[in-house]
Formats: sequence, structure tokens, C-alpha cells
Amino acid sequence: MAIAVECICGKRFKARDDQAGKNFTCSHCGIAIAVPQPKEDPAAEFVSDDSGPTKSVFRPTQFTDDRSDAAKRHFRVFVSVCAAVCIVAIGGTVWYLEAGKKLKTQKH
Repeated sequence: MAIAVECICGKRFKARDDQAGKNFTCSHCGIAIAVPQPKEDPAAEFVSDDSGPTKSVFRPTQFTDDRSDAAKRHFRVFVSVCAAVCIVAIGGTVWYLEAGKKLKTQKH
């Protein structure tokens, strides 16, 4: 049975039972992670024994961009092309309106 391990960066891993208690490095962020001991009964964590207040674990989340370098590059190209199209469209509209004003003021 595999042991589920989650890094603080959000990346999830599965470790073999024989890796319990050992450390490994997250391939995503490079932080050292300890593999916990396997749980005997997965349902046991949901059983309340009313022994008192439980601790809540707060993990701050950080933004991680999981897109590949190619996807980031494609997005930048897409945004650049959209910006260029908008600039040309605005320039063309201004030119058209100004040309129209000049034509109306000219006498035949």
C-alpha cells in the first residue's frame, strides 16, 4: 500500500511502505519532506474519541505556477499579439475618423 505524502507547495507524492521514516526532496520546490509511518486503519482518523480539543493544522498556501515553460511562452505570445491587434484597431479607428473629418471640411 502506498503512503500519500504532500509537500507544503501542494505537490502530492506516493511513497512505498519501505520508505516510511525516510526523507526525500520535493521535485517541484526542493524542500526536504519526511515520509510518515503508514496508518494501520485509514478510517481511524475519522473516529472521534472526545479526548479534548483537536489541533488544527494551518498551512499557508503559496501561488505556484504549474504551467510548463512552453505554455508560459505561448501565453506571452498570445497576449503580445492581442495587444498589437488592439493598438492597430484603435489607430485605424482614429485614422478613419480623422480622415472623415477632413473629407467633410473639403469643398468640392
